[in-house]
Amino acid sequence: MILAIGDSHVISFHPRIVEFCYATMFPSVVTTGDITTCWLGPVTAWNFHKRINMVEEVRKSVGFSSNDALVLVAGEIDCRCHIVKQARLQGKTIGEVARQCAAKMFGTCLSAHSMTFWAIPSFGKEDSQATSPYRAIGSEEERMEACRSYNEEMGRLSKESNINFVSLWDDVVKEGHPDETRFLDGTHLVPFWASPRFREKCLRAKDK
Repeated sequence: MILAIGDSHVISFHPRIVEFCYATMFPSVVTTGDITTCWLGPVTAWNFHKRINMVEEVRKSVGFSSNDALVLVAGEIDCRCHIVKQARLQGKTIGEVARQCAAKMFGTCLSAHSMTFWAIPSFGKEDSQATSPYRAIGSEEERMEACRSYNEEMGRLSKESNINFVSLWDDVVKEGHPDETRFLDGTHLVPFWASPRFREKCLRAKDK
């Protein structure tokens, strides 16, 4: 089994997207074949550690075993909304804040004995009038810098600890920009495209 738990990007592991789009209750769990996804709601990488007990509950409820692969999914909200904002507030570089965020998420992955997962880039222009706590903050260039820095740090930490890092960065970023053809809505990847690729990467990593 591949068990993906986290924010709405778990739909990248699962082609039954409609069930997630209209889910009103969290956690929302769907299983097809050897892939189980659990959407916890808009969880962030920075605060994912607060959901660690829920992760354990989901693992037990789906019969997760030591032969299965766990992936904690988060990062896009941080890079789209919070990292640039915190860099401005704290007077730090985007890279510094992104690396701190990655390190915190990495610690959560260690606690859960999970593979590590990349921060997915997104489209969307900053709108100072928007009221959503998840509105885009910063230019595309700034948000891409946040994604790159986060992913580089997550990859570095994973390599040092001999933990598998799951990413499709080279498949969805072309010439420094997110490839619109890989996205449903500017934020989420097309699951019928992404799901088999993530499955292959996770199974290959699990068998190492």
